[in-house]
Amino acid sequence: EWNSAEVLAFDAIYDSTALTTLSTEKGYDVRAHIRDNLFFNIGDYFKNRVPISLAINTNLSGPFSNFALVARAFNRPDYITWMGDYLDNTINKKLTRDGVLVEGISYSDGYLNENLEGAENTRDYFLTRPADTPELTAIQTATTGYASIIQAGLDRWHAVRLPNGQFPPFGDTNFNTSTARNAGNSAILAAYGHAAIGAGSGAQAVQLNTNLSTESNHMRADVGAFTLWALGTELLGNVRYFNGTPGRQFGEQILSHNAVTIDRSNMSRGTGWNVGGRDHVFTPGHLMLYEPGNNGLAVIEIDAQRPYANKASRYQRILILNTADLARPYLIDVFRVAGGTTHDYTLHGSIRYDQVGESSFTLTPNPATYPLLEGSETWSEPTSSGSSFPYYGFFRNVS
Repeated sequence: EWNSAEVLAFDAIYDSTALTTLSTEKGYDVRAHIRDNLFFNIGDYFKNRVPISLAINTNLSGPFSNFALVARAFNRPDYITWMGDYLDNTINKKLTRDGVLVEGISYSDGYLNENLEGAENTRDYFLTRPADTPELTAIQTATTGYASIIQAGLDRWHAVRLPNGQFPPFGDTNFNTSTARNAGNSAILAAYGHAAIGAGSGAQAVQLNTNLSTESNHMRADVGAFTLWALGTELLGNVRYFNGTPGRQFGEQILSHNAVTIDRSNMSRGTGWNVGGRDHVFTPGHLMLYEPGNNGLAVIEIDAQRPYANKASRYQRILILNTADLARPYLIDVFRVAGGTTHDYTLHGSIRYDQVGESSFTLTPNPATYPLLEGSETWSEPTSSGSSFPYYGFFRNVS
């Protein structure tokens, strides 16, 4: 990672008397020494050694935003030429038709924000440096459009955020928060594979999110699962992403989502093809019906059999959200599953506070410490994010 703090700090002190004095004391040009041996050393590496195809293949694009800052601070139009090529390929080869990245939601949002900064830094180069060649003139014109396209992708992600500004927990997604909308919303990212239906505002905001995405980096076994926001909070959620946390593997199972687990086995997600130098698994769910809101009724129908092809001959869900009376909203979940011998339907509350539920039928407590472990399974406390253990052991105090 190449942090922008270094170039911003150096730019701020570039004309200082202290650097002039230090150059006299040292007997060489300190400014040029820092510029050439730090900033140009790294910048020339990007320009001369990093192919554009490799650069757009990462989801960590902060260094390229900084690259454009260095170009402006120290008059390197050749860096801007590289950035123009990078941004052109990012827009035309990397982003989906929705203008978002096919990565876990947090990573897609982070990628867009970093590349928006890169486009803006490239555009702002021309505030103080002339576009004195046809190539630079073309880049100057294009960068405004690049920034608009990336911003449109961010706006589409914002439309499916929860009312409090957090993203719904699918894939490797954390608790990062943007500006709260304080309202339920219906929106769809067709190319990515995500949909939301919602209505109301304030304490009456209701929103359901569901995931149909294909498999790629930082995306997990969660196709057909959903989350539900109501009564001012996330009532039904999924385990969120904390990199390095012991037990992280649980969050990569369909068992950790509001869905059905077949035969205590995870979704297979199918086999992958190599696209653009990386494995990409084309096993999305299929959106069969999307009605974002008709007189208080919103409906999503999903066929998610394909990513569960290792077990399911049918994995089909209809979610009906009724908000005709916002004081009494309700959700109907019709889940049809065929295949395997056991179907475990899980509903997960929020992981940030305790919740109490009610059942319409009598429950009998199971006194076992790990009541859902079977046969020879024994609990093994996870010690790292890569630890494998019997995931059903996470369920305690079962009735």
